[in-house]
Amino acid sequence: MILENSRTYKGFVYAELIQNLFSRVKITAGVRYDYFDLINKKNYVSPRVSAAVTITPKLSFNSAWGIFRQSPSYIWLYGAEANKNLENIQAVHYITGSSTCLMKAHE
Repeated sequence: MILENSRTYKGFVYAELIQNLFSRVKITAGVRYDYFDLINKKNYVSPRVSAAVTITPKLSFNSAWGIFRQSPSYIWLYGAEANKNLENIQAVHYITGSSTCLMKAHE
């Protein structure tokens, strides 16, 4: 049965801690908790962390890592009872970069 008259609960919470070190390094650590009542594995924790290092006032390097999740689509879950065994889709992100400011400030 594709259409079903039911009620479900879905929610999340995110917490983050930012720490500045030596006036040039910024560390950010976070965690997201997801709850989805419609699937059998209802709870997921997704950590993330990033760092930014200022080399000069116009040049900085940054790096980040994190796990990101997305719940299965409702159409899959209501399409077949066995699909309640599906788990959240997961992506692990690795990001590294630099930023620079090449423009002169207006005086």
